[in-house]
Amino acid sequence: MSTRSSISVFDKNLYTTVYCHNDGYFSYNGKILLEHYTNLKKVEMLVALGDMSVLGDDPQTCYFYHRDRNEEWQTVSPSKCEKLSDIITQEFNYVFAGGNWFYFFEDRTEKPMLKILTKEKVVEDE
Repeated sequence: MSTRSSISVFDKNLYTTVYCHNDGYFSYNGKILLEHYTNLKKVEMLVALGDMSVLGDDPQTCYFYHRDRNEEWQTVSPSKCEKLSDIITQEFNYVFAGGNWFYFFEDRTEKPMLKILTKEKVVEDE
């Protein structure tokens, strides 16, 4: 069974979002995003490649539907919207904004992602 997530970048009052099918939980995708996608340029490069099956440490090690499975670009290209509520569609939703990572659950509860990474694993920090 998959743990689905969305990965978004917020820039110039616009969310650009892609879908990630596998390992969306904090201890995998959350940790990778925090440790390897630390600046706007790298996050934009990731999202520009569209929906993916697996997130990797850099865009070259991700498994993208279009690049790696030859799926139609129109069906897997990044979506763009102005409202946060439009991008929160998966169990885990990650947003890079203002140089920080945030995560949102389906219930639209915002929690700063920078407070959830520990040495061993990513956990929620109240």
